[in-house]
Amino acid sequence: MQRPIRYKSFLIYLGVASAAFTSQAEEVSLAGRQVKIPAPPGYCIANKTSDEKEVASRIAYGMGPNNKLLMYFVECKELARVRAGTAGYTGSFNDYVVVGALAPKGEIRAFDGVTRAQYLQLLSRDVAQDTKMEEGINRAMKRVREFGPGDQSVQNFGILGSDENGAYMSIVTIGSPQDGTKGVEYSLSLGSLTLVKGLRLGYTAVRLSKSTEDLPSMLSLIKAASATVVAANK
Repeated sequence: MQRPIRYKSFLIYLGVASAAFTSQAEEVSLAGRQVKIPAPPGYCIANKTSDEKEVASRIAYGMGPNNKLLMYFVECKELARVRAGTAGYTGSFNDYVVVGALAPKGEIRAFDGVTRAQYLQLLSRDVAQDTKMEEGINRAMKRVREFGPGDQSVQNFGILGSDENGAYMSIVTIGSPQDGTKGVEYSLSLGSLTLVKGLRLGYTAVRLSKSTEDLPSMLSLIKAASATVVAANK
């Protein structure tokens, strides 16, 4: 059976929104502005095969009319195995990063007149200034561990906090393993929203896992993604 794309978290991220990155970046034109989109380390852009394009179509459809998919990256080793036919492809990927832009009514518009700092302060206004994002991740991990086999739940942890580059949030979908084994499977989503050249952009990392232990490293990944996309577009 085809595995559904986990794009729900990305919708929420855009509706509100340490690893080193390579110097390579994809460049796109948005609202008449050229924007560079760096790839996460160890991830490769997925846009070559018909399967990869089909996944992109389903992600874009799920994001709805107010968000625009720019591209998505898959963990390079997984992508290579799928392309070589040595991995059991089930309609999606286990480890990928989605990049999108806020596009009200299908149109990407510049959000001029507001600084990045003001935008991020608006997003994180309900988070205590002394709250550490790592503490929020630990609370999320503790909460989802309380669920057992057979439980179905979507845990939205909202904004965990922000820094000078982005605002960060997490959602964990809890369900039964897709492969039919016993236990619990998590769809871990951790994303960021930022303002680059007046454009509202978001990175969202999605990973299927049997535990929540990947959340701290995913937070580091997405924080680095925000820092790099900001630096690449100064």
